[in-house]
Amino acid sequence: MGNERRQMESERRKMEEGGLKQRSDEELRKKGAYHYETSGVEPIDLLRDGHMLRSFALGCIIKYAFRNRLAVRDRIDIGDMRKIRHYAEILEEWKDEV
Repeated sequence: MGNERRQMESERRKMEEGGLKQRSDEELRKKGAYHYETSGVEPIDLLRDGHMLRSFALGCIIKYAFRNRLAVRDRIDIGDMRKIRHYAEILEEWKDEV
């Protein structure tokens, strides 16, 4: 089992067990996709500093929830649910800054 797959399985178990914990600023950054890093500046920092993080995070939450709305889908996409949780955690962590 690959490292990424193990991490996803661990997150799935935490979600099922209700074992969610508040994450630190650094943990939230690491959870974001590494391919968004550019020259040492992460887009999440630009969004926060530009006072756009709240709108961006809420938009992402809506996008991932909307993709799972159709009854024709057999089941909820766990990956999308993780992304929703990730953006919700960002909003919670930086609630005073967004």
